[in-house]
Amino acid sequence: MAYTTVPTITTGDIATAAWGNTYIKDNFAQTGPALVTTDGDMLIATGSNVLKRMPMVDSNDRVIQERGGTEADLSAVTTGDTIVGQSSGVMGLETAMTQGQAEAGSDTQVRGVTAQRIAQAIASQAAGESAAKVWCSITAAGALETNDLNVASVTDVGTGNRDVNYTTAFSSVNYTVVPGIGAVTSSSDVVARTGARTTADVNISCRNAANSLVDEPNNLVGFGAQ
Repeated sequence: MAYTTVPTITTGDIATAAWGNTYIKDNFAQTGPALVTTDGDMLIATGSNVLKRMPMVDSNDRVIQERGGTEADLSAVTTGDTIVGQSSGVMGLETAMTQGQAEAGSDTQVRGVTAQRIAQAIASQAAGESAAKVWCSITAAGALETNDLNVASVTDVGTGNRDVNYTTAFSSVNYTVVPGIGAVTSSSDVVARTGARTTADVNISCRNAANSLVDEPNNLVGFGAQ
């Protein structure tokens, strides 16, 4: 049935049963009290003199997602929580990323991330064994060049022979050092080699084609756990 506009009543009109059913009973059935059936229902107009029942909340009085709600218990929200999609058609709260999750880098859930957590993730990756823990360039005279990583000093122990001393030691001697040669000043082929090492330093030597020690610029990069 639909709402029927009530005609103007004039003197002498008689309210018959049909008149009452059409203009009172049927019209009342199209009003709010008759249309709503469930706690949380609302009414919207879908046309002229036409109302439609619209469920708005779930059984916990939370606005349903189809009406712009989250259907999440917001009383449980704490600092850093994020409202995210948890599965198809389902939204919920996710806690902020922890330091452990940031450092592991394996959590796939969307979470609130702070600048602190980003810094912790970067620091964790930098501390991993795949990241360089030491690098530097050394002049032909045996001096440490400007800019280095984790190098406390370079000790010139003789012609073509240098000890590179670390600021932070490795956790064991089972680390890798890759030596290299800079722009050589002699005419002979020169190679750089690693020698004795401890957790705190490594020896680097430069030798020419005759296997003689020569002073040439060299560099190194090291990887391992600290």
